[in-house]
Amino acid sequence: FGKDEMKRTLLLGFSAFGVFHDNISGRIARYLDGENVADTIVYSRVLPVGDHGLRWAERVARSRRWNSIVVLGQAADYKQPTVEIIG
Repeated sequence: FGKDEMKRTLLLGFSAFGVFHDNISGRIARYLDGENVADTIVYSRVLPVGDHGLRWAERVARSRRWNSIVVLGQAADYKQPTVEIIG
C-alpha cells in the first residue's frame, strides 16, 4: 500500500442461524460497508454461519489485500455482539 492510499479494513459479520432470525453482527457489517472510519475504508461482507463462510474468510485473509480484518460474531448466550479473535 502506498503512503497516499487509504487503509482498507474488511469487516465480517454473519447471517442468521439457528433460532436467531437476525444476527446483529451482519447488521453492523452492512451498516458500516463503504464508510470511512479513522482514515480507513470499511469493506463488509455478511457470511453464512458454518464451514462455507469460514473457508471464504480464510481465502480472503490470505489475499493480503487488507490492512486489517475484523470479525464480529453473535453467540446464543451473549447479550451483545463480540469481536472474534483469530491468532
